[in-house]
Formats: sequence, structure tokens, C-alpha cells
Amino acid sequence: MSLRDRLEKLQAQRGLQPAAPVAPPQPGVAERLARLTRTHARPTEREVAQALGGEVVSDGLILIERVFPLTFVHGNATLEEVLQAPLHLLD
Repeated sequence: MSLRDRLEKLQAQRGLQPAAPVAPPQPGVAERLARLTRTHARPTEREVAQALGGEVVSDGLILIERVFPLTFVHGNATLEEVLQAPLHLLD
């Protein structure tokens, strides 16, 4: 007799409703990773670059360009403040 069966029997003796069935445990991380590596082929650099909106510029290197307006806030400052910086800081 399993633990579940014994608990249900005790609950029935006390007049309690049996507990709702418990969902089976989810697979662990290692098991899920193993399943993923079995079912999915490793993407090529070109596929990764395309998914990220970039381009392969060298072996193992993907260039992703992003453009932000000067009004974009980074921390406590806007990017527009770069225009007021001394030019030697921009070198």
C-alpha cells in the first residue's frame, strides 16, 4: 500500500474528502536540457545573427547595431549631453 493510499484511507476514516490528485513532478533541468539537445539542431551563426537582427562580421562575432535618439535617457542623463562634452573625451 502506497503512502497516498494510506492517507486516503485515513482521510476516509475521519470523514474527509480525498485530496485532489497531485500533478506529476516536472522534469529537472538536466533532463530538459538533454531533451532539447536531442530534438533541436544547434543554430548556425547566420541563423543566430538573423534572429537577433545582426550580421556575422567574423567567425564567432555578430554585429548588432542599435540607434537611440539623443533624448534617450541613460541613468540620470540624456544622450544629448554627449554633444556638450569636451571633444577630447570623445577620442
